[in-house]
Amino acid sequence: MTSYDLRSERFIAIYDQYYISRFSKRFDYFVELFKAMENAYKPNRFGVDLVVDLEKLAQVVQSYFLDVIRYKEYHFTVGVEADPLSLDWIREIHEYKRVNSSKVAAFSTKWILRHRPISYKKVEFLGAAGGCQDIHLEFINEHYALLLTCQALGIVLRDINPNKYSELLYYLRYRNFDEVAGSMLLSRDYLCAEQTWV
Repeated sequence: MTSYDLRSERFIAIYDQYYISRFSKRFDYFVELFKAMENAYKPNRFGVDLVVDLEKLAQVVQSYFLDVIRYKEYHFTVGVEADPLSLDWIREIHEYKRVNSSKVAAFSTKWILRHRPISYKKVEFLGAAGGCQDIHLEFINEHYALLLTCQALGIVLRDINPNKYSELLYYLRYRNFDEVAGSMLLSRDYLCAEQTWV
């Protein structure tokens, strides 16, 4: 499962020192949120079973932490002038500094959209009135990303304007998502505001 691609040795060392211990906690949290979402999509309601690919979900979590490392390395500073290559600077940045909740949501969403860890399989045919035509099933990974966003921001999904929610699902599915724009879209101020893009 450990694939760092083109990441530097520095990132690997920082990940192993400060983030690998956080991996299982975040992974378990992602799995628990999936289970909660799965309970809302029982086969007797939509005629499908949700399935999570645990290997892809693990890649989401690992990629999230690598983005956090990258972000902290380039955007965070310590109060005292220190050499960015020193162990004190690295410890201060990666052990004590925290990324804001909008960035947490954006980084998580970015990797959920790329790895798409959730799928569904039909277990019964419900006809034209139900089943796989439901928008939440077509956009299941996007919905999962928005659930994670709500958790990170401390809001509930029903606080998001329904029109804005539909627009966000569409945006996450069909537009290029990056964490810069995403941290603005996936913020408490934007999600809880009444206006929509239309």
